[in-house]
Amino acid sequence: RDEEGQGDQLVYGSGGDVRQTVVISEYAQGGSLADRMVRKYDWQAALKIAAQMAAGLDFAHKNNIVHGNVRPSNVLFDSQDNVKLADFGMPSHYENKKNWYAPPEQERDPDGVDASADLFPVGVMLYRMLTGNLPGTDPEPPSRLHPDLDLSWDRFILKAINPSPRKRFRRARQMLSALAE
Repeated sequence: RDEEGQGDQLVYGSGGDVRQTVVISEYAQGGSLADRMVRKYDWQAALKIAAQMAAGLDFAHKNNIVHGNVRPSNVLFDSQDNVKLADFGMPSHYENKKNWYAPPEQERDPDGVDASADLFPVGVMLYRMLTGNLPGTDPEPPSRLHPDLDLSWDRFILKAINPSPRKRFRRARQMLSALAE
């Protein structure tokens, strides 16, 4: 959890054996972002969600934890609509499925990613919240698809989803600062 008690899910306990791990965490009464991505968001609501995702990732990264599985179904909401990040790590049942939110380097080498790989999906989800579409390999600038967005949104989102890790945000704190501008 971050200083305000937001960001990551509170874990009450865990257990398991060599084949399976069980984690007991707080109930996300507000559902997941996957449940809510049925419409375009206004920029204020999308900004709030993206900022809370970045804040949760910043806290995890400061504690040397890479999420590795950021996607809409792992972005949960509590009863006050605060974002909670869940399902840290890449479960084996996802190995043979296309992850539309994973950065290209994670597709090639899942074990070789660093914290910056967690920020790519935040950009993809922000693009989808604002445009209603996944960005694809040659994304259209979001300002062309959402009337309330300007070129600063294009610069931010296109940087966040750049296929080259060196051209993306390297740290969640950088992403948070850019979101605040």
